[in-house]
Amino acid sequence: MKFSEHFRDSLAYFQDAAADCPDYIINDLKMKDGTRLLLCYIDNMIQTDILYMRILPELLKMTARNFDLSRLPFGDVVITESVEDALSGIGTGGVFFLLEGKEYGFQVRIENLVGRTPESSDNEKNVRGARDSFVENLRINMAMMRTKICNHNLKFREVPLGASTHQTAAVAYIRGIADEELLQKIETKLKNIDYDGFLDTFYVEEMISDFPRSLFPQCNVTERADKAEAALLDGRFVLFLTGSPNALIMPANFWSFFRAMDDFSHPPILASFIGLLRIVSLMISLFLPAVYIAVLSYHYYVIPLNILSGLAASRTQVIFTPLIEAFIMEFLFEVIREASIRLPSHIGNTIGIVGGIIIGQAAVEAGLVSNLMIIVVSITAIAGFVIPSQDIAQSLRFTRFFMMIFAGSFGLCGLVIAVSLLFTNLLRLTTLDRPYLLPLFPLNIKNLGNTVIRLPIGRLHRRSSLARPVDTYRGTGK
Repeated sequence: MKFSEHFRDSLAYFQDAAADCPDYIINDLKMKDGTRLLLCYIDNMIQTDILYMRILPELLKMTARNFDLSRLPFGDVVITESVEDALSGIGTGGVFFLLEGKEYGFQVRIENLVGRTPESSDNEKNVRGARDSFVENLRINMAMMRTKICNHNLKFREVPLGASTHQTAAVAYIRGIADEELLQKIETKLKNIDYDGFLDTFYVEEMISDFPRSLFPQCNVTERADKAEAALLDGRFVLFLTGSPNALIMPANFWSFFRAMDDFSHPPILASFIGLLRIVSLMISLFLPAVYIAVLSYHYYVIPLNILSGLAASRTQVIFTPLIEAFIMEFLFEVIREASIRLPSHIGNTIGIVGGIIIGQAAVEAGLVSNLMIIVVSITAIAGFVIPSQDIAQSLRFTRFFMMIFAGSFGLCGLVIAVSLLFTNLLRLTTLDRPYLLPLFPLNIKNLGNTVIRLPIGRLHRRSSLARPVDTYRGTGK
């Protein structure tokens, strides 16, 4: 809606918008010649000292005839021609002015950055490297990236989101490295979102994913600024959202969830060993309970006789089948895990340790599970903690139950079927139309040096082909 040519009508509209909003500040001021000037802002969202000591004194010295915005001691001045744009700017930390007799206003951005300061991430621990993590303020997050990448080619493409919240999503990329076609695809997906508000970037992730119903995440989520920096230098895109400390890294492949920034703080041999350790832990976490169920239910003859006799003796008091036994322990473990997460930290740690010991011992004594089942579930849980990304770890935890069902129903043949279905699903997945298992499927030998194993940094001259970077060479190319 355009501004009215009558000043009192525009003033009445802003006063109506500020109803039941005690933090809206609306002042009807007069300039040197008596011309009325409307001032509107939200308390505690702007730097009032700059407004009242630098901007207002200069404005009130002017007259309607010699009014000149270039005389303002502030460079960020935006002409506003509609009431909606004015209110939107006020809501994001702007100061709006409307001069009597004008059918347009202007805004000055002197927002006061409200929120916590960057600190170490609680969810992504690191031994070496940077400690700063993102916060809920979009401008602070953008400034953090500017300090890490001092390059004018670092760009932020902003897209408005949220019909009710009027949030801003900013897609960061490095011009000259990132693929413009993928950038346009991300921007189109964001503009096609029709929703009232977003509490976190997870909302956006689900709405722009190629396969939103898939169990497996298709974007890397991070709070760490150095991880976002590494993704940008790799030609990928980082999405920030107003009000969220979590940034989305796009596109992502399956192997990127098993990489941690600490891998580049170790020698290549040690980093490669840790990468292989994570893959082995993945196999243990996903398949160990299923193999236990299949062997005890259908293929007990593969167990050596001296071990089988002791195992049979330990299971004489168990009243359930291996499948039910495994489901009981996995279910109890998930309950304890959720309880320890939701409770305060000083209580949650106690619940996790004491609850696991007491419930496990009581289950064995009651004949619900065997001693070996306790060991299997414990090893499975510990192996799952080795995986750096909690998003992929949760997906694998859920997938483990399907493996157990197939193994309990058809033995090792059922487990082979379940693995085939899982592998087929992973081959089918894409992220921004890029294969999810790249660079292994399809095979790209040049990019294998930075997946599970890690080559020396001096030999990693080529960027990953996952995001199809325009500049594939790291450095000047000399």
